[in-house]
Amino acid sequence: MTRRILFWIIVIAAVTGTGYHVVGRYFRTDESRIRKAVTDCAGALESGRAHRIYIALQRNLASDYAHKGEIAPIDRGTAISYLARLVQRYENFEVDIRRMDVSIENGEAVADVWGIVTAAPRGAPENRQELLTAGGRNRARIELRKDNGRWRIISSRRLEGTLDDLPTE
Repeated sequence: MTRRILFWIIVIAAVTGTGYHVVGRYFRTDESRIRKAVTDCAGALESGRAHRIYIALQRNLASDYAHKGEIAPIDRGTAISYLARLVQRYENFEVDIRRMDVSIENGEAVADVWGIVTAAPRGAPENRQELLTAGGRNRARIELRKDNGRWRIISSRRLEGTLDDLPTE
C-alpha cells in the first residue's frame, strides 16, 4: 500500500513538473520572457556565486553584447570578468528592481530598469555600499534582441536618474 501511494506521488509530481515547464516555455509572453532574462541576471548577482553569474550571463547575453560605459564600451567577456571580480571583493548582494518598463518592436526590445544594487565588502558586513547604481544612476536601459526564439541582452547602459526621479503610474 505504501509503495503504491509513493508511486502515485512521484507520478503526480513528474506530470506537474512537466506541465509547468511546457506551459512556461511555450505560453509565456515576450514581455515576461524579457523580464525573466533581466531578473535571471539580477538573481545570479544576488546569489554571490561567480559560477551562477557566469551561467546566467552566458545564457542571457548575446555574443555581440556591449555595455555602453562612460569611458569605453565593455564586451561580453569583460563584463563577465568584471562581475566575477566584484563577487570576489563583496558579499551579501541585494538587487532591488523597483520598476521595469518593457517595450517591444520588430524583434527588438528595450527594458528601462530602475533599482539599486548593494553589497558589503568581504569580511565587513556592516559597511554595506551601493554598487553599480552609485552616483545618481539608479536607472539602466537594457536592449534585447530575439535570437532563435530566446530574448538575449545586446547592450546596456546606466542612465542618469535617482530613485527620487522614479515616475509614478
